[in-house]
Amino acid sequence: MSKNIFLIRAIFLLLILAIADFIIGSSLDFFYKKTLWKTTYSLYQTNEEILIFGSSRASHHYDPRIFSDELDLTCFNSGYDGKNIYYHYALLVSILSRHTPDVIILDINSSDFMERGDLWSTDGLDILLPYYKNESNDFKDVVKLRSPSEKLKMLSCTYPYNSKIIDIAKGYIAGRDQAMGIQGFNPLIGTRKTQDNRSKSLESEEIATIDEQKVQYIQRFIDLAIRHDIQLYIIASPNLNSFDTSKIQSIVNKNDVVFWDYSDNPNFMTGTYFKDGSHMNKLGAELFSKVIASRIKENLHTDKL
Repeated sequence: MSKNIFLIRAIFLLLILAIADFIIGSSLDFFYKKTLWKTTYSLYQTNEEILIFGSSRASHHYDPRIFSDELDLTCFNSGYDGKNIYYHYALLVSILSRHTPDVIILDINSSDFMERGDLWSTDGLDILLPYYKNESNDFKDVVKLRSPSEKLKMLSCTYPYNSKIIDIAKGYIAGRDQAMGIQGFNPLIGTRKTQDNRSKSLESEEIATIDEQKVQYIQRFIDLAIRHDIQLYIIASPNLNSFDTSKIQSIVNKNDVVFWDYSDNPNFMTGTYFKDGSHMNKLGAELFSKVIASRIKENLHTDKL
């Protein structure tokens, strides 16, 4: 009898926990997707003809207004601070399930193909956990790179929001306009205090090694674009902190895609165009966007001849 009572109580407790998990998770889901404006828009609403992917360097270096004016095409910047090729690929998988852009720009940097710390590894995919259940298997496969037990953890409705309360609060306070920027573009105001030019090398770059899994996802990103007949431009934007782009060059050499390496372009190697060593300011972004938009326009015109 006592065993039966214990079992009933245990089942009742589990039921209460499951209901609580569902209610709390559903509430957090509502607020999360209402405050993480840029990712939610990128996944579910983008319909622009030009889409820009990348980390903070994409977010701060490409002004969609300039691309729209130059190319007469709509444009959105989906670049997101602190993310790498895993995030970019998952975003592209989701977008292509409902929309095919004409042009994609993928801003590439060392975090997309080199081994880095937790933020630049699969751990950074936690931002996509709240979208997991409604996405395709290909999208889920990327998110599951976080850990072998990720699929099991996702049975919980609250798990995707672990450590996300502060992010939700920040997004709510900031509001949609600040989060979305200017069509996804977030210009940086100010100039680098020291006006010295490009650093010879980064210590972390010297000891870092190639992450072959990341390289595979760069190739998958390229394959998706080719399969959907999208004009893909892989670009290494200006950077006062040097990094070796030879690995990217070797990847694009195997594919029929464009790679433009501006990482050490002398026209931009001055602190006047930078907010810090890795990110251009508003002035630098405007100049760089004009150069890239003009080259794409010329390239598209040549393809039509």
